[in-house]
Amino acid sequence: MINYNSWNFTKKLIKVGHNRAVRSHFRDIKSDSRRDTGRTALKTGLLIDDKDSALEILNKQIYFRLGLQREEAVGTNPWAWSTKPMPDNPQLCVVYRMKNNRKSGNYPLYIPNYNGSKSFNPPEFKKGTRMAYVILNDNSRVSCNAFSELEAEKVVKYFLRFVNSRFRNNDIRHTKVNANYIVADMKPVRADFYSKGPINSTPDWRLYF
Repeated sequence: MINYNSWNFTKKLIKVGHNRAVRSHFRDIKSDSRRDTGRTALKTGLLIDDKDSALEILNKQIYFRLGLQREEAVGTNPWAWSTKPMPDNPQLCVVYRMKNNRKSGNYPLYIPNYNGSKSFNPPEFKKGTRMAYVILNDNSRVSCNAFSELEAEKVVKYFLRFVNSRFRNNDIRHTKVNANYIVADMKPVRADFYSKGPINSTPDWRLYF
């Protein structure tokens, strides 16, 4: 007879729920036992095993919830339209952070009408008050605020390579942003793809850099 008040029963419930969440977070990694990269080792190490003690289980839960899942706090459902929103178009949200401070706040840039490619390796750049932007054929916008016009244009040109050709044009414009942006070297950390734009509640897939 099952004792629903026993630790063994509670442990099984915790294991099922926790491991499901870990596998969902690392959905790009199919194996539960790989350790050949930092991410695969992290996933394997966070999965709860039947032999784990109560303390080991608690530590895995704390690290996963506080150390990893709080990264999801950045809103990556973009509204990247200049005048009229088109909520069901595919979009990619590229999340940047300060290069020398991995715990800095998330800085998202958006690519509307994304073509779905996973061969995407966004450039680093220095953030500032010079904006380069392109208004695409459906009024969506690709933009970047950087330290110089050349730096901002470099990012926009790279992003444009992944915009569906039906919407893409090369009319790059420049302006100065009236905001107190901190000048900082920015590094991409991940990208979230939404096949139906903000209609999606979770990304279809995710890339890490």
